[in-house]
Amino acid sequence: MTDTLLAPRDLADGPDLAGWVATARAVADRAAERSAEDDRPGAFPEATFDDLRASGLLAAPLPTDEGGAGLGTDPARDH
Repeated sequence: MTDTLLAPRDLADGPDLAGWVATARAVADRAAERSAEDDRPGAFPEATFDDLRASGLLAAPLPTDEGGAGLGTDPARDH
């Protein structure tokens, strides 16, 4: 996994599903590496949310007029 996948995606990319999927996989891989620590009682996966935010994945489903990529909640259905 390269850190370039976690670089902020250009939300204007819109439904570039292959790119968004690669980014999601990179975030998931990093989350898996931290899972033992994050699964402790009382722990919160803060670093994973930081990765989600930094990669643009949290905004991806939002409409473009609200600052997102317009992917919706089901990109396979919506596009």
